[in-house]
Amino acid sequence: MIDNPESNNEQPSQTLNEVRLRCHRLIDRIAKRPGSIKLLLLAERSLTTFEHYKANRKR
Repeated sequence: MIDNPESNNEQPSQTLNEVRLRCHRLIDRIAKRPGSIKLLLLAERSLTTFEHYKANRKR
């Protein structure tokens, strides 16, 4: 069995900025493909839902 550090409660080795940069690069690469609008809209909806979920938890 391979030990995955992200599967347990250890601190991830990546910084927030590294993850954000990777996500932005992925979005840019996906956006260049034909027919990518559906995928990007789905991603936007998921992120918006998560944003509202987190915002509502703090109330």
